[in-house]
Order: sequence, then C-alpha cells, then structure tokens
Amino acid sequence: MQQSKFKLADWTARNKSSVMERMLTALSDPDLISFALGLPASDFFPSEEFARCFSRILLKNKRSLQYQPPLKSLKSHIVNLMKTRGLETSEENIFLTTGAQQGANLLVHLLLDFNGDVILEEKTYTGFQQVLKPFAPRIFVIPSSSKDGFDIDALVKILESGVRPSFFYTVCDGHNPLSLNLSIAKRQKLVELARTFKFPIIEDDPYGFLSYDENQFPPLIAFDSEFVFYVGTFSKILAPGLRTGWMIIPEYLTAQLGSLKEASDINTGTLNQHLINEYFDSENFDLHLAKLKEEYKKRRNSLNDALNQNFINRAQWQNPSNGLFTWLELPPEFDTEKILEHSLKTRKVAFIPGHLFNVSDSRIGSNCLRLNFTNNCPDTIFEGIHKIAKVIEEVV
Repeated sequence: MQQSKFKLADWTARNKSSVMERMLTALSDPDLISFALGLPASDFFPSEEFARCFSRILLKNKRSLQYQPPLKSLKSHIVNLMKTRGLETSEENIFLTTGAQQGANLLVHLLLDFNGDVILEEKTYTGFQQVLKPFAPRIFVIPSSSKDGFDIDALVKILESGVRPSFFYTVCDGHNPLSLNLSIAKRQKLVELARTFKFPIIEDDPYGFLSYDENQFPPLIAFDSEFVFYVGTFSKILAPGLRTGWMIIPEYLTAQLGSLKEASDINTGTLNQHLINEYFDSENFDLHLAKLKEEYKKRRNSLNDALNQNFINRAQWQNPSNGLFTWLELPPEFDTEKILEHSLKTRKVAFIPGHLFNVSDSRIGSNCLRLNFTNNCPDTIFEGIHKIAKVIEEVV
C-alpha cells in the first residue's frame, strides 16, 4: 500500500476497509454467486414506473434539478407510510437524508463526542461501525445471539455500573446480521432503560417494511419518540440508487441536524425527492410493496429449502420474519473465513463469515455465516447453497 507523504488524521491508522467494501468489488465478476451483500433484487425495481415519473417531473418542473429545501409533500407521504408500521408522527418530525447511512452518520455526529462512551451489540452492522471510527469511542460490548438478540441483562449491568452512553444502536426487525426480530418484551424493556438512564437509541430500520409473516411488532419509536431516533430508507423498498431516506426526530433537533447535513451534502438530491414523491402521487406503492414481499418470501423459502436439503442435522438456522438475511450456524470447529476463501477460488460463491460483524476483536461467530436471499432467483439459490455445502466437505 502506498504511504502518504503528509500526515493523515489519526483515525486513519485504525481504519481498515470493511468486508462489505471488499465484497462489492468482488461482485464485478459476472460468474460469482453472491449471498454476501444486502442487495435488493434489481428485477423488482419499478423502473418503468420511474421512467414515467421522470418524464412527468422534467416536463412540468425544471426546478426539480435545482437546489431546494426538503420536499414537504414527500414528508407527508412518509408520515402516511409510517402509519403502516403503527406510528403516528408529523411532517415536522421528518428529516430527509441521503440514505439511511447518512441518517446514522448525522446522528452519531450529533450525539457522540471524541472518546465518548457507546454501547453496542457484539454483532453490529459493519457500516455503522465504520461511522464510529473517527470518534475513537470507548465501546462497551454486550453479547448477542441469533435466538433472542442482545443480552438485556448485560446492558442493565453496564448501565448500573455508571456508564452513560451517548447512544445505543440496534436493528430490531430483520437484524443485520443475525436476521431475528426483537421480542416485544425486549423492545419495551429497552425503551424503559433509555428513559430511566437518559440515553438515546438509534433505531436503524431498513427492513421493517419487508415482513413475511403476520405477526409484526411496532418499531421502538412507537413506544417513545423522545429517546428513540428512527432511521428509515427507500433503498430496500424502492431502489438503493435513489439514495434517499429519512429520520424521525424531535423537532427541536432539526436545526442542529440541518447544519450537520449542510456540511455533508447541502441537501438530499432534489430530483430523487421529486421522483419518489411523484411515484407516491401517481403510482401504486402498496401494490409494489405487496409484490416485493411476495417475491422475497419465495426466495427466503427457497433458501430455507436449500439449507434443509444440504445442511439438515449439520447446522442451525431460523427462517427470518423480516429483512434480507438468514444466519447459519455451523458446528464450533468450522472456520467460515477459510471456507469463504476456498469457496471463492473453487466455486465462485460468496457469503460473509459471522465473526466479521464483531465489534470486538474476538472470533465469536467464526463458525457462522450470513446469507442474503433477495439478490438471487430460487434456482441460483439452490445452486449456490449446494456449492457451499461441497466446499465445506472439501475444507473439512
């Protein structure tokens, strides 16, 4: 690696590219079967509808190409969208972002001082871990499991020891990477702890609208809108290329977040705001979402069937109720990083080894892998899982 001839910020010495960055590069191989990244299926992007919307926007509103303040009518659509998750909110509480990643980034900048305290689950989305690195926080790690999520007793113990975190970050529905939904009891307990110990919660909810079973729990923010900051996105339910998301925040924080956002990108892309707004005005989003959930459920079930064919009595997993992933746990003696290396070389199949999501330097989860089921059609899912099973036999 080339060395800089001038001094970089101290945090860069601690920085390493994430596994997601490396896997995105690997996807350039057209022969690769990837279960690695959280990619929605491009087959189901509403491209024809977008084409009609673009045409109408550009013909009737040239200012859609200009700098503009956040589009109020889009905020209104988001308010109505959140009602389907059981939340009543208002346009004044909606803050538009350039995707959920920016939303999380802005909240970290708002809440976290350099060397500040943060509590995280052992298994945490790597993109959020990257956001934290420049702040060099003191991270308190609590165990997390694919059966019931984070250890609430461990969280209580840290809080009772006197730690007052800048925030607690979590994904309650379709957890990334563990693919579970947090129980209603833990949601209520977590919010109760936030109120008692006076710390905010960053609720990242990219998968909440992608529910495949009837039992759907409300998001954390439905229990408390003062201590819970909600981050949503259109990336998984419309298209990631739109780079448009939103936060739900107390109105008094809008000015501070507005200053942070101005320093980041001035404003969320005006054209994309108008495109999404036009889509909600003139197309049938409800039909689109229902179709998306139907197709993703088929792919989820295909992955479950493929795992049953190849890993029954050899591994453990749960068929997820939300999201894009299934978490597979092999026996303890397996090393999925070695399996991945062999898989890429011999079968051209990718996945993410479980321990690469660890906040700590531990190897916990090195016998696990995260599998995405939305990016491939059922036939490819069966082919890819069969190849992974063969690779495991060869490595072991």
